[in-house]
Amino acid sequence: AQPYDLDAQGFWFTSFEDYQTKYNNNFNVYGQFVEEYEIQFIDGSVINNALFDAVGSYNLKAYFKVVNKWDDFEKVDLIISYKDNITSEPFNEDIEPNDLNIEIYYDMSFHSLAQEFINDGMLGDIPKHLEQYIDVDKYAYDLSMDYNEFRLGDTTLIYRSM
Repeated sequence: AQPYDLDAQGFWFTSFEDYQTKYNNNFNVYGQFVEEYEIQFIDGSVINNALFDAVGSYNLKAYFKVVNKWDDFEKVDLIISYKDNITSEPFNEDIEPNDLNIEIYYDMSFHSLAQEFINDGMLGDIPKHLEQYIDVDKYAYDLSMDYNEFRLGDTTLIYRSM
């Protein structure tokens, strides 16, 4: 927590309770209570950093709840929902992983997603002698109209909200 008051010291914290304790006891050199801070993410995983970038400054208590209780794949849904403005719901402590309805494909390009959909029968049963006539690139382009691409660290995600 980096105070905007140039006459005050910032502090590190690792939980919401730790933040509250240090916040309530932080005074500048003139003995005045320090109220406003820039909250910075300094140390942690790529996914928790992305989560902080997406929602950390809105509600620190809710951020720590999500970090400590949700699985990484659930955090990804939340990150995408707020970074790409899929949800208009305010970020708060009541949010639950099931509140978000996003379909995500990990480490894929639109081309590989199109190929996977074809292999999984999304286009129906295609006779062997007609498989060579399917234009995977055009199908991938069509998918890009309904799905979006999102980078999270070194991972490319293809998703759509439902």
